[in-house]
Amino acid sequence: MTEKSTEKKLQQLIARHYRSRMLILIAALYILGFILVDRAEMVRVLQGANSELVYLARPVFFNWIVQLLLALFGGILLTRLDYQGHFNEFLFSSGYRRTNLFWHRQWFLSKYLLLALLLEVILDQGAIAYVLNGDFTNFDWRWLVIGALFSVLMTYFAFLVGQLLGTIFGQSLIAYLVGFYLVILFLTSFTGLRNSAANSRLEAIGDFIALFVIGFGVVMLQRHLFVHDSLENNGQYLRFEKLKWPIFVLLTLVTGIYATMSWNGSKPSVVVIILVVLVVAVVQLGLMNQNWLKKALGIHHIDF
Repeated sequence: MTEKSTEKKLQQLIARHYRSRMLILIAALYILGFILVDRAEMVRVLQGANSELVYLARPVFFNWIVQLLLALFGGILLTRLDYQGHFNEFLFSSGYRRTNLFWHRQWFLSKYLLLALLLEVILDQGAIAYVLNGDFTNFDWRWLVIGALFSVLMTYFAFLVGQLLGTIFGQSLIAYLVGFYLVILFLTSFTGLRNSAANSRLEAIGDFIALFVIGFGVVMLQRHLFVHDSLENNGQYLRFEKLKWPIFVLLTLVTGIYATMSWNGSKPSVVVIILVVLVVAVVQLGLMNQNWLKKALGIHHIDF
């Protein structure tokens, strides 16, 4: 069998498994994103100041936060289904190199999602142009396009993070909860996601570059985990033993500090910070060692 025919069979295998699932995810992004859009906010933005539209890094006619969460949860769901349905086990025993498996899968999923998101940008920008109908002056379409592309990358980035969480965490509920928190964190951290980004073009460009670099890091980390996945810890809180303490430290500190810094918009006391960090740490330690929970519930396996 030639290398070309082998590659073609691998592409067909990936396509058969993921095509219908990706079409369902894309349909959900379009339909729910349009249905759940805030109509009052949409009208306010379209009737607002020119500067607000120049740098707007999200769709106007689609609920972008809903789409962000759907992309994240979709990435988690696709990955968890592959583990629970033993598809990864089948792939690993198929004789293909794991590196080839990973890149073929990522190319197929990314191709479908990015094309759908770019089509949404075209539809959204066309609708904006139709509604404005040349009524706005001092209007820079270049920066509006950059903002729209940023929203595409951010939604795609959420999907990549979802895949990574679905790979790291062996329990779906934990992956969804961690992912939801990360979405909140990014929404309040990237200036390019807020209308106030109009105050600084450099901030918007900086967010764009940072998003690209972090996204590349997420993909490479996921590739490393995929290639070295032993499939032995499915159903465990963390599927990779080496990540136990790095994840513990990261989630404990980031969650504790972020939560307390957001406490009523004021700086919290040292006691509050310590208490929150301790609570998060204890919860994670409990998840790491679930023998007591299994015994209490009288079950042998946990997979939320």
